[in-house]
Amino acid sequence: MRRKSTILALTLIGVVAMGMAACDDPKKEIIDEIEDVLVTEIELSLPTLDLLVGDKETLTVDVLPADAANRNVEWSSDATDVATVTGGVVTAVAVGEAKITATATDESGVTAVCTVTVERQPDVYVGGRVTYGSPKAVLWVNGVEEQLFDRDAFVFSIDIAENDDVYVAGWALDSKYAPEALLWKNGVAAKLSETAGIAHSVVVSGDDVYVAGMDYGTENVYKAILWKNGEIEWTGPNYSDAATLCFSGDDMYITGYVDRDGSRLLAVWKNGVEEILSEGNVSAYPYQMFVSGEDVYVAGVVDVDGGQNPANQDKATLWKNGVPQTLSNVRSQAYTVYVSGEDVYVGGYVAQDDVLAATIWKNGVEETMSDKVSQVTHINGFGDDIYMVGYIMDPTAKATLWKNGVPSTLGDNADAYYVYLK
Repeated sequence: MRRKSTILALTLIGVVAMGMAACDDPKKEIIDEIEDVLVTEIELSLPTLDLLVGDKETLTVDVLPADAANRNVEWSSDATDVATVTGGVVTAVAVGEAKITATATDESGVTAVCTVTVERQPDVYVGGRVTYGSPKAVLWVNGVEEQLFDRDAFVFSIDIAENDDVYVAGWALDSKYAPEALLWKNGVAAKLSETAGIAHSVVVSGDDVYVAGMDYGTENVYKAILWKNGEIEWTGPNYSDAATLCFSGDDMYITGYVDRDGSRLLAVWKNGVEEILSEGNVSAYPYQMFVSGEDVYVAGVVDVDGGQNPANQDKATLWKNGVPQTLSNVRSQAYTVYVSGEDVYVGGYVAQDDVLAATIWKNGVEETMSDKVSQVTHINGFGDDIYMVGYIMDPTAKATLWKNGVPSTLGDNADAYYVYLK
């Protein structure tokens, strides 16, 4: 697109000599046409954008053609109460939708629009334990501490039903210092078994509540166990334990271990059918599992020398579909695994200069989260944000929540074990 401008030029043509005037004084009108190139198209870096309240994102533009005389744009939002824009920087203000427009500032009238959808920040539930004075199980909701139990107890897993009922799985010591498997519903604890046991994982599926763990039974032989709505649904073999429960479509996965012939063998039960993941008689222990499509990930530890050398015995390991990957060649633990798209996150600790330091592995690449004694116990995600919990010794244990790698303290003299986002 071009704009034509007419310039009237009056030119005096004469011949000037020493002290003599021109013999002729004609005037000539010369008309030139100068063409200004206008903008024909604006390309935005993103046609749509999903943000959480408080987030920022920068949009960039490519103004065409490259030889346009004026390639500047003006930014605007049709709903500034939802999202604002300044110089291409979009700020999410409140839940809703806004259209961010870049308009050419020449006379072309060319525009480009990015549709921005803003959602709320998640409610963050963190389960943990206060260790100072009288130890107790706690739940932090958006950073506010709520006591779950008035005596020593541990929180291992959280799930929330569609009707907002909050379920927490864990265990506590009874008056005889025996563990009792507990399920809290909206802060009210219920025993799952009359015998000693531990509840490790809770999953709500429709109207049903499943809890996986371990129960000693009346014969004092511990077995992996699955409770459904408070009743025993499945038990594993003698001397086994269930660490994590997951559903994928119509399939139910439980990971745990079986003690056989002096070795602790890592196992996965798919719909009750057992598969041993340990190689030979090498002892291994699973902590958490994540199922993504048809891929089954298990985070845990391999005891490479049977405990003969305590400094080297533990190796953080990730199993994908039964195939192990050693994450560190020094003493280490892998407590948790989380998958987001093509990215696989594993959390735990690695021994560094006599310090067991909180560590994550993203797609196998190791990153230290603290240079103090610390660990990452659980990872979860919401949108593009990655949340992790654990503790940092500074100088006492501080329950810690990391959001995209930035730590914040939840409580002093406390540990954090699990994070749930809603």
